[in-house]
Amino acid sequence: MGVDGANEVYNEIRQGQPIGLGEASNDTWITTKVRSQLLTSDLVKSSNVKVTTENGEVFLMGLVTEREAKAAADIASRVSGVKRVTTAFTFIK
Repeated sequence: MGVDGANEVYNEIRQGQPIGLGEASNDTWITTKVRSQLLTSDLVKSSNVKVTTENGEVFLMGLVTEREAKAAADIASRVSGVKRVTTAFTFIK
């Protein structure tokens, strides 16, 4: 089974209760902090990285070099409130 045109499919489905307004606000704040840290980093072209947060888990996606991916994940993991970082990058050379 596959998805036409897709090289890879990531399954990061989580089961549980929907998050509340407080957690959603916290997730928005975490996303903002991660984005601002990426923006000020010389190691990552922040415009190539999409950041999404759900229940304290940060998802990083985009078209980056392996070095940028490692730097972005490291930066995100150091942000206060982040419980886990999941990456789904496509690498360029």
